[in-house]
Amino acid sequence: MDERKLLTAEEYFSEEIKKKAVYVDGHFNGWVNPVIMKKYGIESSAAEAWEKNGGGVYSFSDPTGSGKKRKKGAPSNAKSESLKMFKKNPNQYFYRHNEPGEEQWVHDWSEEEKALFMKVAQQYGCGDKWGLFASYIPHR
Repeated sequence: MDERKLLTAEEYFSEEIKKKAVYVDGHFNGWVNPVIMKKYGIESSAAEAWEKNGGGVYSFSDPTGSGKKRKKGAPSNAKSESLKMFKKNPNQYFYRHNEPGEEQWVHDWSEEEKALFMKVAQQYGCGDKWGLFASYIPHR
């Protein structure tokens, strides 16, 4: 075997490890945690959430779709902007915030939290839309 060759995960890991592995394609294929959706009246899809909460066209210079574009080079306050997006773009909100009123934990993850992370990854995938993914992990 050429020692300079990069190995795939299939080549590198043992059969025992591969049996326990969660295989993902780099995408989260879910939506907001259904418990949170029901509790706060969040729409059942991204398109519905966007349209029913003001619509507009998303862009990096106008992430809220308000029609007010940020001037080139002007600083953004992503945390503040994301607060406005709880129902319109939950991914943007949950990327930076927890469920309203929920304390954010910053200590090491417990074994239960790690198991929940793996369960969500197994069920919905992971790799993008980390805000939506986070809606399934309380306090994180």
